[in-house]
Amino acid sequence: MMTPKAGKNASVCKICYDTSDGFHFGTLACRACAAFFRRSTVAKRHYVCRYNDMCKIERGMFFSVS
Repeated sequence: MMTPKAGKNASVCKICYDTSDGFHFGTLACRACAAFFRRSTVAKRHYVCRYNDMCKIERGMFFSVS
């Protein structure tokens, strides 16, 4: 269940800043980020940033990790 909106940022995905559709895995997330996390968890994958944790993940970006 989603809590009432607390303001403008209450419906923003905390990962990519796109529109969130609710709580997934304990945080506000869009369906794309929730699906990515779910697939990664099921496959027991571990990702490491190639750029020293300086990558920007923003709304509308198509990104890939390996």
